[in-house]
Amino acid sequence: MRYHAVSRPVAIGLCSVLLCSLMVLLGCGSGSPAAVDVAPKVAIKGESALPVVPRDVSTSEPLAVKHELKKEREKTVTTAPFESPTQKLLDAAVADIDKDGQAPPVTVPQVEQASAPERTLPVKDRAAKTVLVQKPAIKNQSAKTEAAKTESVKREPAKTAVAKFEPAKVEPAKPEPTKPEPIPVGPATSESTETEPVNGKKEKKEKKVDPSDEFFQKGMIPEIRITLTEKEEAQLRRDLRRYVDVSFTENETTTFKKVKMKLKGAAGSFRDLNDRPALTVSVRGKGERFHGMEKFHLNNSVQDESYLNELIASELCHDAGLPAARTTHARVWLNGRDLGFYVLKEGMDERFVKRHYQNAKGNFYDGAFCADIDAALEKEFGDGPDDRSDLKGVIDACREADQNLRWQRVEEKVAIDDFINFTAMELMLCHWDGYCQNRNNYRIYFPAEDQKIRFLPHGMDQMFGDINFGVFNVPGPIVANAVLQNPAVQLRYRQRVRELIPFFAPEKLHAKIDAAQARIRPVLAAIHEDRARQFDARVTDYKNRVAGRLQSIKSQFPPEPIAFNAKGWALLEDWEPKPQGDAKLETLESDGKKVLALTPGSSNQVQASFRTKVRLARGTYRLDAQAKTKDVVATPEDKGFGAGVRLGGGMRTNHVIGTTDWQTVSHEFEIGQDLQEVELVAELRSTAGSAQFDLASLRVYKLK
Repeated sequence: MRYHAVSRPVAIGLCSVLLCSLMVLLGCGSGSPAAVDVAPKVAIKGESALPVVPRDVSTSEPLAVKHELKKEREKTVTTAPFESPTQKLLDAAVADIDKDGQAPPVTVPQVEQASAPERTLPVKDRAAKTVLVQKPAIKNQSAKTEAAKTESVKREPAKTAVAKFEPAKVEPAKPEPTKPEPIPVGPATSESTETEPVNGKKEKKEKKVDPSDEFFQKGMIPEIRITLTEKEEAQLRRDLRRYVDVSFTENETTTFKKVKMKLKGAAGSFRDLNDRPALTVSVRGKGERFHGMEKFHLNNSVQDESYLNELIASELCHDAGLPAARTTHARVWLNGRDLGFYVLKEGMDERFVKRHYQNAKGNFYDGAFCADIDAALEKEFGDGPDDRSDLKGVIDACREADQNLRWQRVEEKVAIDDFINFTAMELMLCHWDGYCQNRNNYRIYFPAEDQKIRFLPHGMDQMFGDINFGVFNVPGPIVANAVLQNPAVQLRYRQRVRELIPFFAPEKLHAKIDAAQARIRPVLAAIHEDRARQFDARVTDYKNRVAGRLQSIKSQFPPEPIAFNAKGWALLEDWEPKPQGDAKLETLESDGKKVLALTPGSSNQVQASFRTKVRLARGTYRLDAQAKTKDVVATPEDKGFGAGVRLGGGMRTNHVIGTTDWQTVSHEFEIGQDLQEVELVAELRSTAGSAQFDLASLRVYKLK
């Protein structure tokens, strides 16, 4: 905003000239709709009122501008950078007025320009306006700032249609270097979509934060009082798995009237209506959601007296990037009867799927009780086939008789990395009652985009029970067996387990447990102090088990494939002696080197070796060593003679005999499997003499 001192006559004349010039330049003649309105006046103390640009009362737009925009909307045009002619007049007039400022300062109206690079825009996207604004004088900087913010909000152009399935990109006009934002772990708390291009750029449109995020992140523990009429109770008792109408009140303040409820649970957790039933609740009221959720579960936790398994397992799955139902707790009453403390879980419905995938158009299946995917699984929702042909395609691929063709077909039907992640988390959590170990407690989703099967964990109320639970055994279920039988996948699986180990660090898990205990204990103490003390004991035991689990996982790792350096070789240091007869085998210092020494006994005969085992992938390799001999007399053998190196179970052609200084011996060999454990041998076969191998020279090279 600019202020200029002008005399009264000059100001009046100037404003009249400017108004007329504006109307002429914008094409507003006497017949124009904008010309029929009388311009209102704004009185300024000590001066004549200044005219304000006529505006349409329904839109607050300057009528002259509105008339001009109406003509422009009739076609799509290429817009060049806009320069207001009125602004030129203002600048010239102000330059003249600056020469003699006599009167008190008044606000000179200024033109708000909308300039942009040359572009072609659809009519609906053209939001550029030229607005002549009469601004009151602002006395202090704070007020100026607030006014600027208000004007900025008012002038923001309207958002355009959302373009789906594209990552949001925001390109500021003057980008400044900023630190990259960390990638959040687990579900996002807000969503961003892109609008149609404006100025050749895409604008980010922020959606509202999902209220369920705050609910679960803060670990809220609501009081839920459910009301069930006699009629609905009678119907529920006739069919405990069928929804009936109920209502419930949260914290005695918020009532949800249009609600459906049924009993849930399987062999271990199911309880009758007269006991402490586990419940599924669905909020059906128009516009009503329970903290952003339509469906949620109230689990009685009869198989988990710590109330922690579902919570900790769910958080670990989110840490690992594996979709799982979020969890907190609740105090529950049914028709005034106190049912006690419950575990509250979000339902795996379409809202849940949309949180983790692009949409919920794919088929979502509920895993049957202790049954594999070849059972008659129930389709919960999805726009895919209703004949289970998607499941049948996976089954057929996994059961393909031709091993080579089988893997090709499995990769087309199974999201391999997702399944590796799912399997690793199930087994690391000791989920004995999940898919991989018991064909139970799982959900399946086929995203519409690639139609590859994804498994989701469920029923995680008995975790960390056996801290020595196996992690690397190949499971028996259809998909698990087909995927993890592949040696290359076994390598990827072991690597994923290794990547997940930091999440199981005791200090991290104990922090999660302590936070949960701080929330849960006061609620249990309000029920009875004995309940709180029992809970404390369960927490201590739980901490001990999760700490022991990490050590067990680490101890189960099988021998790893040998690692090669950038030059393509690996040093072999762990050699074990394999004596035979009276030969002496030892590691000692000789010629300033650490050596493997083979020396004859009283018989003078040596048929002994040093050996090491390594795991190698498919390829061609060469075993090298520096050998030194003294008075070696060779013994003719099919496997080789003198001092040399070879592959266990094979033959060699390299040899050193007699008395020699250090020289290289080499043995080349092939590995025909994707992953194979082999034994490498450094040996001496002689009727007399001794040999040494330089330990630092024993290397295996990967040739191809």
